[in-house]
Amino acid sequence: MATIGIKLIAISIAINSREFRHDTLVSREYWFTAYDYVVVGGGTAGSVVAARLADDITKTVLVLEAGPSQNSTTDIPALRPSLMSSEIDWNYEIVPQKYAYYARKEAQIPVPAGRVFGGTSTLSYLNYYRESPEYFDLWSQSYGIKNWSNSDVLPFFQKSENNLDTILVQMRDNNHRTGGPMAVSTVNPDIILRKYLMAAEKLGFNETLPDGRQPFGVSVMQRMITKEAIALSTASAYLESKVRPNLNTFGNAFVTKIMFDSKNQAIGVKFQKEGSFWIVKARKEIIVSAGAVGSAQLLLLSGIGPKEHLNELQIPVISNLNVGTNVKHTVSVDLNYDIRDQKSIERPLVNTESEYEYYTEHTGPLTYIASAVQCFKEIQYNSTGLSNGCVLPHIDFIDDKIDKFLDKTYLRNEWEDYYRAYLGHSVLKLKAILRRAKSTGTLKLESNNAFVKPLIDPRVFSDQSDVDDLVETLKQSFSIYHSSYMSDYIDPFNNPVPGCQPCNYDKYCDSYLRCIVYTLTDYLYLVGTCRMGGANDSDAVVDEKFRVKGVTGLRVIDASVLPVPTEQAVAIVV
Repeated sequence: MATIGIKLIAISIAINSREFRHDTLVSREYWFTAYDYVVVGGGTAGSVVAARLADDITKTVLVLEAGPSQNSTTDIPALRPSLMSSEIDWNYEIVPQKYAYYARKEAQIPVPAGRVFGGTSTLSYLNYYRESPEYFDLWSQSYGIKNWSNSDVLPFFQKSENNLDTILVQMRDNNHRTGGPMAVSTVNPDIILRKYLMAAEKLGFNETLPDGRQPFGVSVMQRMITKEAIALSTASAYLESKVRPNLNTFGNAFVTKIMFDSKNQAIGVKFQKEGSFWIVKARKEIIVSAGAVGSAQLLLLSGIGPKEHLNELQIPVISNLNVGTNVKHTVSVDLNYDIRDQKSIERPLVNTESEYEYYTEHTGPLTYIASAVQCFKEIQYNSTGLSNGCVLPHIDFIDDKIDKFLDKTYLRNEWEDYYRAYLGHSVLKLKAILRRAKSTGTLKLESNNAFVKPLIDPRVFSDQSDVDDLVETLKQSFSIYHSSYMSDYIDPFNNPVPGCQPCNYDKYCDSYLRCIVYTLTDYLYLVGTCRMGGANDSDAVVDEKFRVKGVTGLRVIDASVLPVPTEQAVAIVV
């Protein structure tokens, strides 16, 4: 049996090895004055775009990422939730909302966005979900977008994937592949999640495949985790995995402006690194992959956007496009259920034993991050057959993190009472999500200073039918969470949600549920700030090939172009 000293040495060697690999992306100290392609953002999309461009050794590619490299913490699956709102998150916040986030003093929450190589795929919970065929078919039906049907995109999913689930890979439909850069695995569910899946089956809900092709039913989510239990990002999968002499990467390099010539050709970018400003030219194209918020902000700062808004900020107009006028989102409501047998769940504590087990044997509590997904046919998106109301059951923990929430709440004493009995407990979370909210918001600049964060107003629940859909999603979720099959394993919290009043005749009456939706609004994922559209779509910012309208030599490739919202964008963006 290894001594403490030997274990600490083994842990140190493993950490140093991983961090050395991550740091290769930021170790370069010089760059050339011009490249064939300049990619702005080494995040979820930018890492993939850069790697694929650089596969042609005749092309030179530069990646400018505003954040640092990943570290050993980002590799550990169970620690991914702790990365939200950390130093590698942009920590954007929405403006105060009129109809949502009532628990919070400012009626606003952060919007997660990775400021690190790998971008939001480095912050994410590692979900890998392709969406259903109806999702892509809707692009054509509603927005006139050609060559983006499910049959068109399937080969690209297959090309990127190294699926470690042999059952999926060996199915006759040949829908999944091995050999791609992105490792994808099916996580064995914990005991509570297994009970949930069994309860759903007994209640008549279909078990579905985890890739999204069947929109309604329940399944365990696949995760971007390697066989060595390394939490994967697109940067580690695409950029770190192969040395390309024609590809240069720079971290902590914040692009502040795209430069154009007199013919509206994008010719270079201005960026800040280590306190100084620099310019690098692009001989062929600039690809903006700075995320749903960052890409829109950069286009606006560079003169691409609504002319009235740009004129207000004295930014010369290059192309009058609807950047930031079509912000779509996914939104959730979270409730917690106490787990009766607290010993049944092993918490992912970071200590010598758990780290040694993780780094040397690739097992233990630090490897675990699992969730199911269940979508209800009763809550569809505009009667299209596309899922909308879903629940993501997964294990969470009530610990010191709750203080950060309490500090921002109205009715702090009531919220302390609400959580007091459960501090230190493992819980089963009921995360009811509305995948495709009908409400539409905006993103605008507050200043023409690139270092001032933009004003993000998703206008959550401005379309009240979104509230109706989330109430119905909660009701459908209760059919399992409150069933006799689950009552031996979980309990709802004792106290009512602060600020909300249950009904005497029915604790979970519609008025109480609507109040819960307004009060416990949570997760927000944005798309559509630089929306893609067909040739005749006057509201579109980019065409089917990601080319920005009204200029040449400029593309936007990331979640900002998605016309239809989804909370599971990593697989789609890749």
